Amino acid sequence: MEANRPIQERSTCWQHFDMLWVVEDDGVERRQARCKYCFVTLKADPSRHGTSSLNRHCRTCAKNLNNIARD
Repeated sequence: MEANRPIQERSTCWQHFDMLWVVEDDGVERRQARCKYCFVTLKADPSRHGTSSLNRHCRTCAKNLNNIARD
């Protein structure tokens, strides 16, 4: 499989994540995302997961200094 695939990153949440390609137990290579602030890894394969979890994590990540402090 190709190591560097051209992927169109449409969602703005991708500016807060690094893209990873991980081979899962079924032998299929899938896309995951690693947060640039807290380094948590989330599944982000567009055919299965989309970017909802990435957007939610961006809003709640405690180490993301762009978040507004909530009381």
